[in-house]
Amino acid sequence: VPELVDGKTSTSWTVASGHSATFERSEPVCLKAYSVSVGAEGPMPSAWRLEGWDGKRWRELDRRKGEVFDRAHMTRVFDLKTAAYTRYRLHMAGKTKAQVAEVELIAGPPRTCVQ
Repeated sequence: VPELVDGKTSTSWTVASGHSATFERSEPVCLKAYSVSVGAEGPMPSAWRLEGWDGKRWRELDRRKGEVFDRAHMTRVFDLKTAAYTRYRLHMAGKTKAQVAEVELIAGPPRTCVQ
């Protein structure tokens, strides 16, 4: 989803529950956090899962429900402690469509990875 990685909160991805966006890296990356940003208007996301692909199945890394974005163009950061993966997926949940403007995967040093 190009809108999620273009560096702008003026563009957004309108997504229904059950849909997802996948982020791929050329080598395994250990994440210490990720951020979700919202745009100027539209329904704000409140529920999602971040998952990592282990080569056989998607593993849940973080699950959010009832999250609130108080204002337009707001960015929230969520800490992680996980293994390194080459593929990550943001899977949307909730009862209504939502608009997500940006997702940033924040890498940490290898020593922060769970083995």
